[in-house]
Amino acid sequence: MLVQPLSSAPLMYRLPRRLLTLAVLLPLLPLAARPASAAEPAPVPMLVVPGVNPAAPGEVPLANLAPAAADAPVDSAGSTPPAAPTPAVVPARQPDAPTLPVQPVRMQTGCSLRDYGAPVERGQIASAVFNTCAGVSLHKPNFILPLSYSPSFTGRESEFIFQLSGKAQLWDFGPGALYFGYSQRSYFQVFNEKKSKAFRESDYNPELFVRLPTPLGLLPNWSLDAGFEHESNGQDLPDSRSYNRVYAAPYWTHGRQAFQFKTWWRIPEDNDRADDDPSRDDNPDLGAYTGYAEFRYRRDFPWHNQLIDVAVRGNLNTGRGAVTADYSLEIGPVGALFVRVFNGYGESLIDYNHPITRLAVGIALQR
Repeated sequence: MLVQPLSSAPLMYRLPRRLLTLAVLLPLLPLAARPASAAEPAPVPMLVVPGVNPAAPGEVPLANLAPAAADAPVDSAGSTPPAAPTPAVVPARQPDAPTLPVQPVRMQTGCSLRDYGAPVERGQIASAVFNTCAGVSLHKPNFILPLSYSPSFTGRESEFIFQLSGKAQLWDFGPGALYFGYSQRSYFQVFNEKKSKAFRESDYNPELFVRLPTPLGLLPNWSLDAGFEHESNGQDLPDSRSYNRVYAAPYWTHGRQAFQFKTWWRIPEDNDRADDDPSRDDNPDLGAYTGYAEFRYRRDFPWHNQLIDVAVRGNLNTGRGAVTADYSLEIGPVGALFVRVFNGYGESLIDYNHPITRLAVGIALQR
């Protein structure tokens, strides 16, 4: 076979070689046409600083920690990527920018339903009722006592007792705060079918008071409540009972202990009106039975957040008064086994002048 030289080959054999050379040179044409003076824009100067938490005056800010493994995002394979601190990129601060002052905020304590208002740490609940929360919060214990026994109310007259209580902050004036409180305790004869399961008694107790944590800063661990309260049972004569009084109640809290001394003065009412006049004094001798002062002691224990709450009140002149002892043991996230023992006068307004002894068992929602 006769082989011709490449230079003398026909045109159809030389075209593929020229097309290949053209394909290599075409991508390089834009770079050759670009002006030599073109340059990248200068980057905007930025300041890279690690993220930090804001600090109060006099405190050293702490760097943000990496999120815990349980809080870190999970990828599609189900594994948790390694967590690392991410720096925050912020514009550089101008030298003439003013520094905004940080206003100190008074500490609020005892505002968690899950912690029963624990003001110190989880489980320390002795000071729960003395919290300084904004908004709506615990005031007095909230409980439901479906089982109770009293020699005065036996059999079908055995009573279901419950108490609801709360308070709302009306005004925070710095050293303290103004609160409106409301409490209601009811005695329900749920087993008494002859009386159509009637509420034997319900006592309504609104109040307006000021709470001053560590007044004037002179007495460590001491605080003060002072205010006005009304209590009545909402019944018609002759079963109507009520009073209005002003009170002062200093209290001391430290760790797992708290005690309070409360004294009051009843606002006088007109006792010279007719017996059927609703504006007359329904119970002029109330103080002779319920007294003019009360001492209260609360102590909690770590095991299952046990709490002992004892209150003693009375009148030294008449020798009458009452003792209330509560014991509670945590049994759930927002519940505690609650046992109450009462002996004396004034368990309810309708029975203020009759001595009663009672044992009751139930559940406390807040203590």
